[in-house]
Amino acid sequence: MRVQQITPCETMAASIILEHCPESLENMDALWFIDNTGSEAGLIAGYSGSPDSAAMIGTTHIILASLNARVWWERVPSDMNPSDGLSRDGLQDSWTKAQPWDCYEVDLPDWSNLKDLPLDTLLERFAEVTSRIPDAEVRTAPVDWVRPEVSAEDLSRHLRAETAGVSDSSSLGGILSS
Repeated sequence: MRVQQITPCETMAASIILEHCPESLENMDALWFIDNTGSEAGLIAGYSGSPDSAAMIGTTHIILASLNARVWWERVPSDMNPSDGLSRDGLQDSWTKAQPWDCYEVDLPDWSNLKDLPLDTLLERFAEVTSRIPDAEVRTAPVDWVRPEVSAEDLSRHLRAETAGVSDSSSLGGILSS
């Protein structure tokens, strides 16, 4: 059992996005924003010392390689991340509810024994679980969204922290492809 769950949840988001919207990254160079430093570090390195995160990171890199996609992982401050409220308040997040999105809940898979599975079984298991998630209707990318309100003071504070090399870690990451 782990003490905190946010890093593997952040890492899981990357593989789930790739499973459901692979065409958005096929043959692309992409800038992928994430606001959890542990997940960002693992995705950059391609590995984590934590077996569950390592399995998800490996899956993410396998999918990216199969899509011929090159990703640059970059940190975004939590209060500037449009998915931050969703990761904290779920579908009850007021900002998320104000967006023109079709949102629904899904059960997360039990990946507690991934480290013990051979790679081919791991990929089969991942495909079985994610096949139960309804397909997302991708109309256009990027989708329109209303930028979260960030005060000038908060923006200035984040810029000073970034310059000083200070970072926080929380919330789900988002993607912007180029």
